[in-house]
Parts: sequence; C-alpha cells; structure tokens
Amino acid sequence: MQNFGMSMLWFWIAYIVVTLIGIGHTIFNIVVLHMKSMKDSPGMGEGYEKTKPWHPLYNNNYIHNFWVPLYERIK
Repeated sequence: MQNFGMSMLWFWIAYIVVTLIGIGHTIFNIVVLHMKSMKDSPGMGEGYEKTKPWHPLYNNNYIHNFWVPLYERIK
C-alpha cells in the first residue's frame, strides 16, 4: 500500500506540473506573442489552440521524468 501511495503522490505532482506548464504556455502565447484569447476569438482561443501540438511532449517528458525516479526507488 505504501507503493500505491507514493505512486499516487508522484502522479499528482507530475499532473500539476504539466498543467501549470500548459497554462504558462497559453499565457505566454496570449501576452507575449499577442495571440487572441477566448474572449477575442471563437472556441478556446488562438493562444490555447497553438499549444495543442505541445501537449504530448509535455506529458511524455515531464510525467516520464517523475515516474522513473519513483520506479527506481520502488525496486
């Protein structure tokens, strides 16, 4: 049960980090690159839509970097 608790802890930490990076990327697109936000364009806004190709990269790299140390520790 201790391993399950640690895996859930690492999962939620990684999930929060990936989410914050995605939010930061969207804010960067809107503020720095002057893309349209949700209120200025239909749908989710240009700033968010431009981050979609990066989502798999965030998930693969960051979640992987959190899980590898956990599994090395569990062995």
